[in-house]
Amino acid sequence: GLHRVNKQGKFNVPYGHKKNHGPTVTLENFREISRHLQSAKLTSLDFQKSIETIKQRTFIYCDPVYTSVLSERFDRYNAAPFTLNCHSRLASTTRRLVESTDSTVVVSLPFDEAFPKIYGDGFWVGMARSGRYGLGKRSEKLHFELLWIYGRKNQPIPVSQLILRNSNYGSFNFLGYSSSVPKRSDLLRWRNRYFSNL
Repeated sequence: GLHRVNKQGKFNVPYGHKKNHGPTVTLENFREISRHLQSAKLTSLDFQKSIETIKQRTFIYCDPVYTSVLSERFDRYNAAPFTLNCHSRLASTTRRLVESTDSTVVVSLPFDEAFPKIYGDGFWVGMARSGRYGLGKRSEKLHFELLWIYGRKNQPIPVSQLILRNSNYGSFNFLGYSSSVPKRSDLLRWRNRYFSNL
């Protein structure tokens, strides 16, 4: 589900009355989710406060709102946008977590050169995604995305390389990776690689 409000702070997610909600919305999946949530602790906190509660080695996945580096990009679920300053805070907070607990962090990001500069060293993956579901309809619109993977001892890098070289996760197409900060030319090369394979 999705919780989203408008600029006035009012809840504005429409009622899901469609008969076809896509392949993942089934009674069986809801029951499976319920089983997993029995041992989960749910909180509603600023991400920094939430991350700073972690005191032991942990895997953490962050999927921030896609900041409006491009003016037409959706950048919020409430009245406050998720800005580049928020991304800087997320990068520094997760880096501190990795250094203090030997954890691993993965962050999903837009395909823009601003983000490698903000997040810095780590393992970077370029992906092309299509076939997203929304309101019961399959969208074939193409989205280019980045994954930033950061671990104190680079634990995720060898496994990620092996998986991503040999896999095509449904509508996700692997474009390239870098074990250092990708440059603008790297991002353009990854994007061009997708179109050359069509």
